[in-house]
Amino acid sequence: MGGIPDPVAVVLVAAVPAALSYAVIEGPTRGWSSAVVIAAFVGAVVLTPLLLWRSATAARPVIDLSLFRDRQFSLMNLAMLLFSVSFFGMLLSNVIFLQQVWGYSVLRAALAGAPGPLLVAFIARPTSGLAARIGFRPVLLLGGVTWMAGSALLAAGVGASPHWATHWLPAVLLTGAGIGLTLPVQAGAAVASLPDHRSGTGSAVSQSFRQLGAVLGISLFVAVVGDSGPAQAVGAFQHVWWVFGALGLVSGLIVCLPVQARGTDRPEPVGAVGESAGIPH
Repeated sequence: MGGIPDPVAVVLVAAVPAALSYAVIEGPTRGWSSAVVIAAFVGAVVLTPLLLWRSATAARPVIDLSLFRDRQFSLMNLAMLLFSVSFFGMLLSNVIFLQQVWGYSVLRAALAGAPGPLLVAFIARPTSGLAARIGFRPVLLLGGVTWMAGSALLAAGVGASPHWATHWLPAVLLTGAGIGLTLPVQAGAAVASLPDHRSGTGSAVSQSFRQLGAVLGISLFVAVVGDSGPAQAVGAFQHVWWVFGALGLVSGLIVCLPVQARGTDRPEPVGAVGESAGIPH
């Protein structure tokens, strides 16, 4: 569809996640019963059906709701949203933990977390080829399980005293493997069951879900850890690691639900992880 998208829907697309994010971030500080926090939650709840209605009736909708009639597309976007919440939230929490709790400098924290992303770069392309051969479901399930294992190691094994080689490194390698098994495959799997002429629109919608997950993941981290004092910091980080691990695991389990979709469940091999994940190189 050409032309300018429905301007009302454009505003609503920005307003709904903004209101939800504000409520999640401010809840622990202002109190969940605060009028401002409740108003933000109510605003997100009220505006969501309005967004859906505008998307269903506008001549040039921002979100093409007809895409979600495809069950595989719907499930994959839900999985993508959940994993994005956990991925982006974990990304921020790890860097802040290393600096605030272990006292690492910015450079040292970046180097300490580097093995995970490096592993992602090595396994992303082989993972896409594997998904093309055996189907995306077992690969994404393995990714969710591996992500959960790494998150559990962080939550159960990492404490206030720095133990990078024995505690931190195994955990970030596992989470890195989970990312490499998940991000390159999700993008292709989300549009694999759509007709070719709708794959571009479907991909754009999926990337929007991924960006929404980033907003919610960072907001969730701030809500759980943001106001923790030094004495409570380790426990707060452990809690948020458990949450992010569980969300990643659920994202892998969701794709195993039965679907009635056209075509195959095997996505085309994708390129570099940055291309499929919407992450700058």
